Amino acid sequence: TRPGLGRARVARDQYQLQLEKQKSDIEFEVQGIVLELKAKARIIDSSARYRNLTEKRVASETRRYRQGLVGSEWLFNYRRELANAKSAEIQAIVEYKIALARLDRIMGNSPAVPRVRKPS
Repeated sequence: TRPGLGRARVARDQYQLQLEKQKSDIEFEVQGIVLELKAKARIIDSSARYRNLTEKRVASETRRYRQGLVGSEWLFNYRRELANAKSAEIQAIVEYKIALARLDRIMGNSPAVPRVRKPS
C-alpha cells in the first residue's frame, strides 16, 4: 500500500540520517584523538629528554659530592628531581596509551575479550 511505502521511506531516510550523524561523530572523535596522540607524543619526547638531562645532572652532582664539593642536601634535591622527572615520563606514556586504547576502541580494533565457557 502507498501509505505503508511512504512510512517505510521515511523510516529509511531517518535511519540514513542517523547513520550519517554517527559517522560524522566518529570522524570528529577520531580526529580529536589523533591530535591528542600527537600532543602526548611530544610530551613523552620532552619528558624523556628532561629525564635524560636530569640523570646526567645527578651523575655529575654525585661525582661532585664524592669529591666533597657539594653537600648531601643538594644531591638529595637532584635525586628527588630525577624521581619526579621519571614519574612525569611514565605518566605521559600511560596517558598516551590510554588515548591509543580509546582510538582502538573507536576504530573497532579492541582486543578480543575471552569468552567465558559455562561449566558442563
